[in-house]
Amino acid sequence: YNTQARLNRQVRIGVVAHSYVLYDYIGHDLVGRLREMGTVLVPEMIPQAEIRKSLSEVNYGEELWSFEQLMVGSALYWLSGSLVDCLVLLSSFECGPVAVVEVFLKQEAEKHQVPLLNLTVGEQTAEAGLVTRIEAFLDTIPGSRQWKLHPPSGKRSVVKLPTPLRKEQVLGFP
Repeated sequence: YNTQARLNRQVRIGVVAHSYVLYDYIGHDLVGRLREMGTVLVPEMIPQAEIRKSLSEVNYGEELWSFEQLMVGSALYWLSGSLVDCLVLLSSFECGPVAVVEVFLKQEAEKHQVPLLNLTVGEQTAEAGLVTRIEAFLDTIPGSRQWKLHPPSGKRSVVKLPTPLRKEQVLGFP
């Protein structure tokens, strides 16, 4: 956890989850950590009228349970308006309606060409592993710090490995 991380407001990150997972200790302050890496959007920021409008445009959208309506409606709002560069779905386990929402959001994200990270956490989830997954995912997003250091050439699909740390860079450990 690098406390000296540079802020990157270029990357817009949409985060969807049940609020009792996202804002509880089990979520390991995901929103706070992501705010160090970009602009974070959460479902509570979206007006209810926009969520209802987004849900009315998909089959069975209005028949979802209230938590899933908030998650799907806000994600659809961000995706259809090109308001996010990536989407993070945080869930506590693969059970019930979240499993259906996950598949639907994956399809919608692919349709809009927006990368989706699915994080499943539990009380045994290690904080260091979560941070590593977030950082690795965000390094693949256009506009992120890693893309600025090693922009793609556009001619062919070549993956460049990060350069070794320079003396002025700070390496943080959780």
